[in-house]
Amino acid sequence: MARRSSVASLFLIIFALLMLVIAPFLIKMKLGELLRATSTEVTMAKKLTFSASFIVEGNIYNNSNKDFTLCLIHTSIIKQTDAQGLKAYINMLKPIAKQSILVRQDLPKEGVMEFQSVFDNYNYSDDVNATLKAECY
Repeated sequence: MARRSSVASLFLIIFALLMLVIAPFLIKMKLGELLRATSTEVTMAKKLTFSASFIVEGNIYNNSNKDFTLCLIHTSIIKQTDAQGLKAYINMLKPIAKQSILVRQDLPKEGVMEFQSVFDNYNYSDDVNATLKAECY
């Protein structure tokens, strides 16, 4: 190919290098969707009035065809703004508080696990949104 067109061979090399960098991330994302499918729901997010704590409660649903025994749960508290687009994305990248917890509890297929996360020393007074993500194995 290099003898026929050096430009085409250059594009082929650049494409191969991009696939070498991007493919592992795409494979991990697709395998996570197919084999470890879970969905989450935040049921309550509340700042306590008499202490400097914030409580987030939620549910984790097993949508896959296998039972899970271990879940890594990521909870984040993000500023609530009316901004859209780039500013909203930047707020998601820099949360006010975040917490990751490893839970060793059986989660059967089509089952639900209730979860509660407590943030101590929480002093932010404006409105916030809570997000919950789970990776189960």
